[in-house]
Amino acid sequence: MTAEDIIVQKLRWGRPKDLDDAKAILAIEGTESLDMTYIENWCTTHKTTDRLQAALAGIPKI
Repeated sequence: MTAEDIIVQKLRWGRPKDLDDAKAILAIEGTESLDMTYIENWCTTHKTTDRLQAALAGIPKI
């Protein structure tokens, strides 16, 4: 299982801890090193794009 798969599953489950985990993985791995097209495609399929956008917006800028 890849980091992208874990993010997709965590966003799909949608529990507060899972959403925090997804945000943490996004922050640690960095969107530039993740296959964001893959993540976005699955989020569209699962209708969790809003959760993905919220997770991305919650990552502090460095």
